[in-house]
Amino acid sequence: MTIQIEYSLTRPDVSNWYWRRWRQGHWVIHLVIICGAICSGIISADGTSPLWAGSIGLMIGILVVIALMAYPMLAFKPEHRAVLLTGGGIETTVGVKSKLRPWNEVSSIRDENGTLVASVTSGQGFIIPPHAFASEEAKSEFLRFARTEINVNRTED
Repeated sequence: MTIQIEYSLTRPDVSNWYWRRWRQGHWVIHLVIICGAICSGIISADGTSPLWAGSIGLMIGILVVIALMAYPMLAFKPEHRAVLLTGGGIETTVGVKSKLRPWNEVSSIRDENGTLVASVTSGQGFIIPPHAFASEEAKSEFLRFARTEINVNRTED
């Protein structure tokens, strides 16, 4: 059995997903980065005012967080996308580039408020927006097939 979908991802799709992830806990990571930068600034004050050094650390921490938040939007590729599910894995095509990820490299496929999020063992992943599917039934079939293949390959390892 194979299932194929084709769609175009938009910047709002990416920003909406990132905003949901931020509210679900990514803000803690950003807070730790900012606090770490402030503490590093204060610890390395070396003769300058700890308040000034902490302020510099705060600014650096905020810049790092802004860069982390901007990266998904800057790395975004608006090309046409295709995802093909087969017994051998997930093949993704963005523009003219294709990559086959065997099922044993796929960590999970989750439904996050209608958007499917596929994660692979390398830490990468991709999102599939709701508009990629012709119907809710098509999305359910896609999800069911993918989860079955992930579980089958997990038990074979």
